[in-house]
Amino acid sequence: MKEKDVLAALLLWAVLGNPGLTSTSTESPSSPAPPYKPGPQTLRPGYWWGWFTSDESPQYQAWWESNRSNIAVRKTWGSPAAGVFVVLFQVLEPVIWNMPKRPNWAPRGMDTDLSDVAGRIARPSSLLKRMVEEQARQTWQYLRDLYMGRRPPRQPLPPAP
Repeated sequence: MKEKDVLAALLLWAVLGNPGLTSTSTESPSSPAPPYKPGPQTLRPGYWWGWFTSDESPQYQAWWESNRSNIAVRKTWGSPAAGVFVVLFQVLEPVIWNMPKRPNWAPRGMDTDLSDVAGRIARPSSLLKRMVEEQARQTWQYLRDLYMGRRPPRQPLPPAP
């Protein structure tokens, strides 16, 4: 392949690519999250994660119940009783997301762990930070470094309870 062909392919990928909304994402850990656009959006098939407080729990539980034929919850960390929780879910068929907080694309699929959460949230709430550190048994900064690849090798964190 000639240099021109490679450059053209990269340019085409940069213009047409949208890794946050497709299931064939090649998103790297350092890629920024797609900007949030208010209003209903379609979540494409693939893995997504989001964090929610206990106050938000009923609203999100209702959404999951109404879409249960199109999504599957794969992992959870924390709990509404603890005040905050993180949910990794798989979208099986496109669904409309009309909740206030947009979930994050999970390019590592089932391998998503709490370092992905720490790596994507620059300023966490103290409740989220405390829950993640307790569940992972690591500091928030360690998890961010792990996500950014500054702490090789990336070892799996403890499984969700």
